[in-house]
Amino acid sequence: MSVDHAKGTAELNGPCGALQRLALPCTPDRPAPVESRNADVRGKELYSWDTPGRGLFARQTETPKGSVMVLVGRPGQQTSFFALFLPLSAASLIGLAAHYWLATPMTAGSYSDGATHSWPVLTLVLATMFAMALTVWLWGAYGAARLTQRCRPTAD
Repeated sequence: MSVDHAKGTAELNGPCGALQRLALPCTPDRPAPVESRNADVRGKELYSWDTPGRGLFARQTETPKGSVMVLVGRPGQQTSFFALFLPLSAASLIGLAAHYWLATPMTAGSYSDGATHSWPVLTLVLATMFAMALTVWLWGAYGAARLTQRCRPTAD
């Protein structure tokens, strides 16, 4: 989004797919005016941010220009898989690898005294950790989806 104070306008520009997600027109040749009453709720919020006297316009461009970057995702999809499930799963695998590396000297050679890796227990622990990561991911996605319905950004 770019703001032209001399003209008194703000322009939201980007690829057609992103503009369509906000229910905005895709016009590559000239900016199209955005009416707040017809805009998506996210478009209405952008309209109220830093829109000078003449309003907000939308234009399709391949390379977005402006001082404010607006990220628009598809409704109902949440960045929670990468923020919750993937790190917890990676931590589980790293923990299993560390356990194997630290326990192997105790189970091999003269130190073992019959000690062995308990693969059924390790498998159960790993399965439990993946189930917990899945639960946290789904819980986080549910919470994020509920929060987005009430969240209204404000200027800092």
